[in-house]
Amino acid sequence: MAANIVTSRAIDIEDPSAEDVEHATGGKVGKGTVFVQSFVLADLAGVSWDETDSHGSWIAFRNEQAERVKKELIDAGRSVFADNLIEAGAFGCDSRVLDRAVDRALQHASDNGVDLLEIMEVVARHDSGIEYIEILARGRRIRIASADENTSWDPGSIGSSFKG
Repeated sequence: MAANIVTSRAIDIEDPSAEDVEHATGGKVGKGTVFVQSFVLADLAGVSWDETDSHGSWIAFRNEQAERVKKELIDAGRSVFADNLIEAGAFGCDSRVLDRAVDRALQHASDNGVDLLEIMEVVARHDSGIEYIEILARGRRIRIASADENTSWDPGSIGSSFKG
């Protein structure tokens, strides 16, 4: 998809000096944003999503909230398994380009049985008034751990690590 668009420059969401990153994403989605299916959170007492955004059955968590959700999942005895990387993109001239890219990533995750989607990178490209946003995310599946498993989330790895 991106090969069809001539880009004037790529803007990495992690680069705080890029002035149009805030405009391109509205500050809503960036590296580390975590989307979790609402049914996964149903029995986690320590997780509140009153001040979060929802996208259908997905709840978005940012920054400290995302870290708290990951911790609560492990504390509640959940095993977190790595899934495939998900790439999604959208282009257009309107303010909903990011929303369409996020919706496509979440739809792909839902279609593949992913319970948690962690954004790894958001890149915005602009040319002749057309904006293209590409999202790279890591999918994860969440299951209740068996009684003999001690789970932990290793943010540096692709999946969780298990210590028996």
